[in-house]
Amino acid sequence: TLYTALAQPPAPDAATANPTSGNSGDTVNITIPDYDGCPSDLPVSGYNVTVANGTASEDNPLSPTEGGESITLGQTGTTKVTYVAICGTGSSAIKSATSDELDITVN
Repeated sequence: TLYTALAQPPAPDAATANPTSGNSGDTVNITIPDYDGCPSDLPVSGYNVTVANGTASEDNPLSPTEGGESITLGQTGTTKVTYVAICGTGSSAIKSATSDELDITVN
């Protein structure tokens, strides 16, 4: 039997933030849009969120039903949020390419 590696699923759309800016220490809610780039036999099982210059409220992976989380903004500048979708579970799971970056202005 010959097995071939699955192609990496495409990058999901960037997360969105509400509000789109704030002061250091403020909390911003991010929303992760539904992702349909997983192969049909490996449905979305979660999301791994990466936050630079800030702190996520949840541990990875996020459940696909959560739809987002709260981010505590870091120092003055920009808090950056990216994520990957996880398709499938266990040893057969694959990850999407990384989403576009969400930039949140920190005053």
